[in-house]
Amino acid sequence: MCLPVAPVFQLSKQHAFATKVYDSILDIRSAAEGVASPPQPMIDASEVAALAVLYDRYANAFERLSPDRLVARRQFFARFGIALSTEGADVDFDAFRFEIVKRCKEYFAQELTR
Repeated sequence: MCLPVAPVFQLSKQHAFATKVYDSILDIRSAAEGVASPPQPMIDASEVAALAVLYDRYANAFERLSPDRLVARRQFFARFGIALSTEGADVDFDAFRFEIVKRCKEYFAQELTR
């Protein structure tokens, strides 16, 4: 089934507009990151290593409902909760979680290059 030319043209114009708006939003966000980046958590390397091992066990598990994955997830969020209450009490939960996961991934990237 073919669409008439006019609606296809309108859809392409809408897509172009939406893409331009999205790009401008990304530009605003990237400009704001330099100004108001989230605070860096003050967690030592050994805690990041322990969190990274637990994160790897639950985030990269082959079976989503495996008991090992569920235990690792509970342990990760228990340790994460302790770190949040001690080091990130004034930080937003999602910003702190994002930063922790980022540091876990950085930890693995460093381990792979060794």
